[in-house]
Amino acid sequence: MLFLLIVAAIGFDQPNTSIPENFRQQDLSPVTPIARNFPDSEFPTARAKLQVGLFSKLQNAESLQTELSSLGFTPHIEKRLDTTGMHYTVVLGPLDDDHQQTLKKLKENNLSYFHTE
Repeated sequence: MLFLLIVAAIGFDQPNTSIPENFRQQDLSPVTPIARNFPDSEFPTARAKLQVGLFSKLQNAESLQTELSSLGFTPHIEKRLDTTGMHYTVVLGPLDDDHQQTLKKLKENNLSYFHTE
């Protein structure tokens, strides 16, 4: 009995250095990130913006962003954290000095907005 314990202990002391066959040919090089085309989340200037939507779910903000993009706008999504949780605002801007065309197009498509900075 003692002999079996010694043989078993010797077998367990040696590390298993063999690599299973299905892992031998794997490519272990670093993974390149997926290229994604996300809009900028930082605005280049501190000029006025228009907030077009406020959502508690990112998916809803992205839906409005897609709708606005199809109308020719360049909307951005900003994250805002408050006491009730994370919110996502959809904004247009920064606005140039002559943004009357933008306001007119929003009104024509029954989209509400308010100015923010």
